[in-house]
Amino acid sequence: MNFTHVRGDTLYLSLQVTDAETKQPVDITGWIVYFTVKEKPTDGDDQAVLQKMIIVSEGTEGKVTITCLNTEMELTPAKYYYDIQMITAQGEVFTPIIGQITIVQDIT
Repeated sequence: MNFTHVRGDTLYLSLQVTDAETKQPVDITGWIVYFTVKEKPTDGDDQAVLQKMIIVSEGTEGKVTITCLNTEMELTPAKYYYDIQMITAQGEVFTPIIGQITIVQDIT
């Protein structure tokens, strides 16, 4: 999923995890969610321009919202690569979303 975001604006990314067969929400309580933004997809995590980690405390409906404060989104206008990676309470790792985010210059 590619999207554009204005530099310095708060970013909210909401997603819901559902079972592939039943389409019912999955309880993601205790899961760890990472939102990582890099200049190049081959950069190491230590080179990320932004990384947020969330431990889901109330995930019975399978929903999580990643919030990046306006100060965290003061990135240089450019095209970046990002992913959202999830680690289940059992230690399984999967990456449901990967794409590009274009940061554009704010006007105000």
